[in-house]
Amino acid sequence: MLSFLILYTGCKDYSTSRNRYNTLKKEVDKGNYEEARNIFAEMIAYGDSDSRYVDSALVVLDKIPKDSTKKSEDKGNYDFTAGVESASEEQVVYVNEGLINGVSATNIKSYKSNSHSRAYFVSAELSGAGLNKQFACWLISGTKNKPGMILSVDSWASEYSTFPQRKQSVTIADRGYKILKRSY
Repeated sequence: MLSFLILYTGCKDYSTSRNRYNTLKKEVDKGNYEEARNIFAEMIAYGDSDSRYVDSALVVLDKIPKDSTKKSEDKGNYDFTAGVESASEEQVVYVNEGLINGVSATNIKSYKSNSHSRAYFVSAELSGAGLNKQFACWLISGTKNKPGMILSVDSWASEYSTFPQRKQSVTIADRGYKILKRSY
């Protein structure tokens, strides 16, 4: 059994993820925000095998000042919300059916979960009942066009919909949740 684990874990190159993360962190510390963004785009594009480093990179990128929009001329403009799509009509209907009276959902988006193979994170901006475009997120099992069970991922979704609260295995620390939140 131990030899199988060594063989299996030997297939993944965690050092690449760690190296990219460490380089990204150094670039942010030096104020080279565009280079840090480029490194993060590489992490996503190459599907880094250790999601801990990708999640940590998102935390580091949150330290970049919002007004740092300066782009280098030769690097291009990267989309850090790659994979975010409009929610399917079925997902939109499903979310809207579970909202409490007086609350409406707009700008509904989805992102294929990295942690749960047959599930999508679906998010929306909630309005009404004292809310003004408040981000809320659910996890919906199944495919985009054939949604299954739905769970509230964050406190806003739980408070303003009738869907049950997430279990411990569904967390707001998941990359899908973070990427969706960044997309608003």
